[in-house]
Amino acid sequence: MSGPSCKDSNGRLLQNSAVRHRRGDAEMEQNILATACGRVQGVGFRYFVQRQATALGICGWVKNCEDGSVRMLLQGERAAVEKLLDILREGTVWIAVDQLLTEQVPWEAYPKEGSFWIRY
Repeated sequence: MSGPSCKDSNGRLLQNSAVRHRRGDAEMEQNILATACGRVQGVGFRYFVQRQATALGICGWVKNCEDGSVRMLLQGERAAVEKLLDILREGTVWIAVDQLLTEQVPWEAYPKEGSFWIRY
């Protein structure tokens, strides 16, 4: 079952922009804005993200969007963020992520969070 397409606030279809890293920056803190599309609302996805992120030491937030997608800010070490993204792609019996879009965002636009929380 496919969910709504992932669109930005202007209604344009989002494209996945791969997170690129220079060699030697393996432990650099990442500031990633991600959008999950699929069966991600009404199935405990935000709570799942919060539990997994907290266990991995990732700060940020997760929130439902009006178009049926879920947006999240993930801040942490590269390896931890990549592990969380892999876990989210796997989903659960109830959660099915059809598309997971990520983009590196500037710290000036999304300052460091102190914990991981669910936004409403």
